[in-house]
Amino acid sequence: MATVALGIVLDNVVMALFGKEPRALPSALADDPWIIGGVGIFPLQVLISGGRIGIGVAGPSRNAPNRAWAETCGRPSRTRMLRGS
Repeated sequence: MATVALGIVLDNVVMALFGKEPRALPSALADDPWIIGGVGIFPLQVLISGGRIGIGVAGPSRNAPNRAWAETCGRPSRTRMLRGS
């Protein structure tokens, strides 16, 4: 309940300081699409796709710390359970 109340209070303070009308910020990326093969692609779409691919590639390498943390907490890793040690 306190979190909801704090959110309402902060919302009202921000509205009192900056006004109730939303303001658009200028985009750091181009507003015009890149035309590639007759298809328009916005730079933001390229950025999001590149980020998703980067996270997908980097994701599997993060399992080793999780395995070590699980064993530190006393839970055997799946590899250790399969080996029977």
